[in-house]
Amino acid sequence: MKKLFFHSLISLLLLPVIFNQMAYAQSEKQSQIVESQVGLETLTEQNIYIPYKIFDEVLKNKEKGIFIPYSDFLKLWEEATRKPADKVISPPPLDAAIIHAKYTGIVYDDIAEFKAELKISALKKNWASLILNIENIAITSFTIDGKTPILKPVNNGLELVLPEEGNYVLQLDFSTRVNTAPGKNFIDFQIPSSPLTKIDLTIPGKDLDVKIEPMVSRKSSVAGENTVFSAFLSPDGKVNISWLAKSLESKTAKSLIFAKSSNEVYIKESVYLINTKFDFSIMQAKIDSLKVKIPETLSLVRVDGENIKDWNLGDDGILSVNLYEKIDGNYNLSIGTEKYRDLDEILFDVPQFEVIGAQREDGEIIIKAEPSLRVQVEKKNGVTQIDPKEIGNRIDFNEFISAFKYFRLPYTVSLNISKIKPKITAKQNILIAFSETIIDYYTNVNFTIKDAGLFKFRFLIPENFRVSEIANDNIVESFDISKEGDSNILTVVLKNKAYGDFILPIHLETDKEDKAISNNIPKLLCLDAEKEDGIIALSLRKNLKLSTEDIKSLRPISLEELQSLGIRAIDPKNELAAGYRYSTTDYSSILKIDKRSTKIIANVERNIDIEEAVMKINDVIRYEILYAPVSKFMIELPASIGKDAVITGDNIKEKRLSTDMKSNTGIWEVELHSPILNQFVLYVSLENKLPSVTTENKISISIPPIKVLDVFNESGVISIIKSPNLQVTAVENNLEPIDSKELPSTMNKDQSVLAFRYLNHPYSLALESTKHEYEKILDTIVNQAHFDIVVSNEGIAKTEGVFKIQNTNRQSLELMMPEGIDKIFSVFISGKKASISKGDSPRSKIIMLPKDITPGQEFSLRIIYQSKLRKDFGAFGGLKAESAEIVDIPCSKITWRIYLPDEYSYIYLDGSLNQSGTRPQPFNDINPYMQSQQVRSQQKIQLNNKQIPQQADEKALYGLDIEIIREGRMYSFSKLDKHAYLNVWYVKKLAIFPISLIIIVLATIMFTLIQNKYPSDKIKFISITLASAIAIFILLPQGFKFFIILLLTGFVISKVPLANNFINNRLKYDKNKSKKPIKTTENNKET
Repeated sequence: MKKLFFHSLISLLLLPVIFNQMAYAQSEKQSQIVESQVGLETLTEQNIYIPYKIFDEVLKNKEKGIFIPYSDFLKLWEEATRKPADKVISPPPLDAAIIHAKYTGIVYDDIAEFKAELKISALKKNWASLILNIENIAITSFTIDGKTPILKPVNNGLELVLPEEGNYVLQLDFSTRVNTAPGKNFIDFQIPSSPLTKIDLTIPGKDLDVKIEPMVSRKSSVAGENTVFSAFLSPDGKVNISWLAKSLESKTAKSLIFAKSSNEVYIKESVYLINTKFDFSIMQAKIDSLKVKIPETLSLVRVDGENIKDWNLGDDGILSVNLYEKIDGNYNLSIGTEKYRDLDEILFDVPQFEVIGAQREDGEIIIKAEPSLRVQVEKKNGVTQIDPKEIGNRIDFNEFISAFKYFRLPYTVSLNISKIKPKITAKQNILIAFSETIIDYYTNVNFTIKDAGLFKFRFLIPENFRVSEIANDNIVESFDISKEGDSNILTVVLKNKAYGDFILPIHLETDKEDKAISNNIPKLLCLDAEKEDGIIALSLRKNLKLSTEDIKSLRPISLEELQSLGIRAIDPKNELAAGYRYSTTDYSSILKIDKRSTKIIANVERNIDIEEAVMKINDVIRYEILYAPVSKFMIELPASIGKDAVITGDNIKEKRLSTDMKSNTGIWEVELHSPILNQFVLYVSLENKLPSVTTENKISISIPPIKVLDVFNESGVISIIKSPNLQVTAVENNLEPIDSKELPSTMNKDQSVLAFRYLNHPYSLALESTKHEYEKILDTIVNQAHFDIVVSNEGIAKTEGVFKIQNTNRQSLELMMPEGIDKIFSVFISGKKASISKGDSPRSKIIMLPKDITPGQEFSLRIIYQSKLRKDFGAFGGLKAESAEIVDIPCSKITWRIYLPDEYSYIYLDGSLNQSGTRPQPFNDINPYMQSQQVRSQQKIQLNNKQIPQQADEKALYGLDIEIIREGRMYSFSKLDKHAYLNVWYVKKLAIFPISLIIIVLATIMFTLIQNKYPSDKIKFISITLASAIAIFILLPQGFKFFIILLLTGFVISKVPLANNFINNRLKYDKNKSKKPIKTTENNKET
């Protein structure tokens, strides 16, 4: 079978070779037949490469060809037949637009008819709309390509709707009205806007002057009896065409001039201003000049108008105005004239202007005047008065007097002019200020001026007073004091006319002798005022005293009312003393000014600082100097310490000490460079050595008094400050104890332990000082320390600890590591690596604190280390776990999470920690009451629900921030303060059953032997055994109760007869076996 398979396989492999040879032989045979028939040698195709530069020479014969591979041919074919990419065109910005418009019209009397052809391009594919804005036309027909289009009326005209994209031609017929005006005809309408619009208009008549507005390209020609007008319109589509017959200018033609004038006469106190406006209407022939006759009494000041070339006023009073171009139709000309007026002039005739060559001249006369003038019409002839409403808004009616209309020249209008006397009322706010050497008189005169304005005011000023200031340069032009009899008259000229409410501030002053005076109250009177009232305020220096006598027509008012009216002392050294109101100018009062005597009030602030060996006294004396300045101050101190006093202050010139031996006092006299008023401060500093004192002993300290001399009143406060280790009590006389909060803000309230107030002298103060030793105060504390301890089967513990610390002044921390410390991986302070160095012992480590830690602010210390607890776990045994702690620093709370191998059951956990925190879960353990949690995933340390900062700086600096894999049985513990440790007893879970079985068997044998040895008292034995077991069960820790249960189980089994008999029989068997008979030998026999 194997041979058959092998032969078949060889045959299959040889078959392709045989068929290939047969095919080759057959092809050779066919090629020989062909060659014999043709009789030529066969050549194969070859690739011939020709340089591109000689293509034309090689391929001259067009029958020659170029052969390329099929793949290259396909590439060339694709490039040749590729269609260009379609261009993406954005949608059109509008639906449709008019490209070109042509209008052809004919005028028939009062109607003009037009035919319009509008070429429109629709850009939107479907239903494009176009607004045709038209106005003042009537459409008679409209078509597009012989069809009626869709047109919709809208607000601005018509909306044309086009069904599809493309070009359209809109044929439109419409008509419009021919309007007429004097001398001309015109048409005015609106057609659709177009960038190119042409209009052709045929108008009946020859030699017509055709105009179009706005002025654009136009052409006018005569065709028979008609005028043909062509123009290109502006894109906005507005059409305004006017025409009139051209004037026939000949030697016999004469212009007709009609004039209408408007004469506005404005009368002022010193001048007449006349503005005249001419409205000309020129007909028949154009003119290039105008002539106006101007009265000789007037002065020409201006000529205004369009197209003016020049103008000239002749000696005969005829104004000739020459124009650049000849004009016809309407023309406006304005001229301004004036005439100076004498202030005493009463009558005035309104001047007349005559247009030379005018066919007719009429017009109006408008008379205006300043409010200070009263104008009345004395005489009129050839004029009629008109209602001001007919004038409309052409003038300002505030100064309007009257208006007249005249229809021909000449006319007469005579005016009576008189000056209106203004009605003046005055109200004064007066402040009279007294100092040692001068009296100032300030007043704000509030004028109310009616009927007419005025440029000057006149005042009667008090005797011996001079003007210091009046308003400012923007208001007052000048002022002058003149003598009229025995009175001094002040005249104030203003820059602008005063009318209505006007305020004029005036400041007068006079000299005063530095002594008591008694004068009548000064007053400034407004001479031109019909009525005057006002308020008078009196202010003076604090060292001056005011009294009044013989008050007449003055009503006193309070100082509060003066301030409410805005009247205050201008000089800060003065204060308001009295106020009065007057309603008539005949008021009077005698003012007596006397000097006050100086009054000094002293307030003393004593700061007494008690230290162990010295007493420091700093006095601040605050003077309140009233009425008159002083330059000398006197202070009294005990003679024993007065010479050592240090006195400082501003403006001190000299300090002198004099001693009174009788009173045993020293008096310091302090003199200033210049007298001073109001406030002044002196500083007095004293230092007195104290006797040395031992701890818990007392010394008595007498406080030397200070007395301020030559003052009206002295009061003060005393503040006692002490060193922290001193206790101070006080014995005072004539002093009022106060709370330190009542001390002035300038004193140190926070450090004051005793405070007193005195109102007068004499007073005394004695202190008793007791020295105490300083107690050391905690400067650093660990608020919380937490440790995650992961214990492996090999007895190695990896620990991550975090300390939350507050420090005030320590520069380093000493860390005591647990027993068996193996290595420290890294130390971090607030997420940044910290350096650690060796201490005095192998377990002691020193950690330097960074300088950027804010004193008192909490920071974190994180350490990762490894320690060896024991060699390995084995089947059962015990170990002790400890955590690191900071030496000499208390800890508020310590928390643990200890992770123990899951393969062991933990009989008992004992130490300085208390179990807390986790929820108990059932385990197959000896002691299931130990609360634990099975952990398989990574956990991070969090304190107060906040993540502890991890490494935040470069990893290559110092140490490694490693991750501790937390897994196994997790137990949570906590305690207060330090010295945290934990003792753990354990047994391997796989060994629990055999150990339990051995204990039961041994217990059963033991109890059986005991029963056999003492068989007489079984009940007593059982009772003692059970009582002992229960007592031990209660007293032993929870983990050891399991073994008591095993012992009791053995005891119960020993009471089972079957088990008891088995053990007894076994013991008897072993005993009998050990007592087998011994064979006797000859030697034994001999023995």
